Amino acid sequence: MSVADELDKLRATLPGCTLVAYGDLGTRIVLCASAAQKRPQEELDALCMAASASLNGSHSEPVASFLGGARLSEVVSIGPGEIQVFLRSDLDACDALFCTFADQTDIRDMVTAGRSTLHRISQLS
Repeated sequence: MSVADELDKLRATLPGCTLVAYGDLGTRIVLCASAAQKRPQEELDALCMAASASLNGSHSEPVASFLGGARLSEVVSIGPGEIQVFLRSDLDACDALFCTFADQTDIRDMVTAGRSTLHRISQLS
């Protein structure tokens, strides 16, 4: 199964999911995306930047310090009209999955399914 197939399959199984993207946190590049509606590249780039800042950058430092310096592996951001979930791969610290939701969703189910998908994708590359 290809990366695109994995992302399409994940998005189809998550109620309310509007976008699933796979990217590189180091280069801040979205490598592949699956969306209910086509998203402009600028929006995907902004999402990747937000994921990098949340998992690696200045936004993560206070939380990581509180947790004993451990690298963050997941971040949930809840804003008006959208939930964003950022997951870092356990196999490659630069691989990440970004998901957006238009309405409420079960975050635990999303994280479990997302981790499984990310694990399979990380083994492909």
